[in-house]
Amino acid sequence: MTRSMPFLSIWYRRSNAMLTSGCIIMLLLLVGSITTPLLVTLDPLAIDASRKLEAPSADFLLGTDEFGRDTFARIIFGAYVSLRVAFAATALTAVIGIVLGTTSGQSRWADAIIGRISDSLLVFPGAEVAVGVGVGVAVGVV
Repeated sequence: MTRSMPFLSIWYRRSNAMLTSGCIIMLLLLVGSITTPLLVTLDPLAIDASRKLEAPSADFLLGTDEFGRDTFARIIFGAYVSLRVAFAATALTAVIGIVLGTTSGQSRWADAIIGRISDSLLVFPGAEVAVGVGVGVAVGVV
């Protein structure tokens, strides 16, 4: 199997324990975040000052933070929200790309316009754009 598909040989090596353990952790987070309502019965935002900084127990699998919130529930709900945002952003990007690509492939003038717009967006590195957006947001906030 590894001769015909050499990229799969990485999964069968015993020396690559970090990769395997990282993939297992990511798979657990993915499954856990998809099944969040079934796994977590506690509210991740509920504050219980009498139970702050408790050690892991049967009630709180990963303990509580300084406000008495369940750490496990917060991690699982955070992963749930992050995955929903990531899937929504990916779907939106795919729809925009398909529409622009189809439009660009159908007419030359649309191809020229879309090509120039994409070229002008690629002129600036991502870090400079992020700094500019951050400065613009900070000025509006302060």
